Amino acid sequence: ELASLTGGVDKGDEPLDCAVKELFEEAGITKEAKDFKSLGTIRPSKSSDTTVYLFSIDCNDVEIGEAVGDGSDREKGAYCQWITKEEAINCKDPLVHTMLLRMG
Repeated sequence: ELASLTGGVDKGDEPLDCAVKELFEEAGITKEAKDFKSLGTIRPSKSSDTTVYLFSIDCNDVEIGEAVGDGSDREKGAYCQWITKEEAINCKDPLVHTMLLRMG
């Protein structure tokens, strides 16, 4: 299934710093925090006590390295691929849809 890059925010860490780390771990892309654009926050469901921080980043003309992962079982077999806007619209991940709408 297609899904957005995700990761948890460790206690004491800033969401943006975690986004920088996750982009490298899961996509092999190195960018600085200043390159990220905040798309705000959401709650994944009405009863959720989880806050999801959404970011976008321009990865055109960026060198892609190896996605190193974090060593967790959940990331074994995971991969990162570029998709078209149409594929993003048709994927089943509601986070992707929210980000597309907020990007305008």
